[in-house]
Amino acid sequence: MSARYTIADVRASYSAEKAREEWQGDWMSALLYRPLSFLLTPPLLNFSVSASQVTVFSLLMSFALPFVALKAGHTAHLTVAMLAILFVILDCVDGNIARVTKTASKSGHYLDFLTDIVFRIGLYAAVGILADREAGSLAWMDGQGLALGLLAALISIVGRLSRVFTRQLSPGDVYDAPEGQGFIDRFLLPALSGLDRLLPLLVLGADWWGGLRWVILWLLAYSAADCAYTQYAVFRRLGAAS
Repeated sequence: MSARYTIADVRASYSAEKAREEWQGDWMSALLYRPLSFLLTPPLLNFSVSASQVTVFSLLMSFALPFVALKAGHTAHLTVAMLAILFVILDCVDGNIARVTKTASKSGHYLDFLTDIVFRIGLYAAVGILADREAGSLAWMDGQGLALGLLAALISIVGRLSRVFTRQLSPGDVYDAPEGQGFIDRFLLPALSGLDRLLPLLVLGADWWGGLRWVILWLLAYSAADCAYTQYAVFRRLGAAS
């Protein structure tokens, strides 16, 4: 089989505008996962794997995460973390494929959005299940990990859906700060948004962080802060548009 696509082809499809958008609101992907996706994309392209096929595989993997947490035994947290890292890389890969092959579509965008929601629920539930197995620190959380993980997922999804709905009323992302806004709007709060992709690495290093119960608390704090800022940004944008 002769190679038709190269890493250079994939990089060329990644426009400066797309890079700017990603560094603005998803800097973890731009820093880590996007470069890794450039390496994985050409082989998939050369085997005629479509963007939708990658997304469907990611969706199935998302559904599997809680079951892996339940059934994978002493390797469960490592397996969940590696699957989550693979998911985020593939989330970049499907966009790469769509851009290179010029096959982006509304149905593909919707499938990608749906997959992201399912992944968030599946991963947060998996982290909660694993946290419930831990003993020792944060004893008050005994048996509450799954419930707290799902609560964090709910808060996070509310923020995500708020951003999606706002785009229907006012073009652009709520993280795009208007001219004249200060450091917080232009840099600090978009940086907060980018921390979302840190979760797989936190799960991977859970022992170093002190355990998955601390990861659950981070999830709750992060989701609440991101959702709260989203509501502030939404009302600011809608007020400016009215």
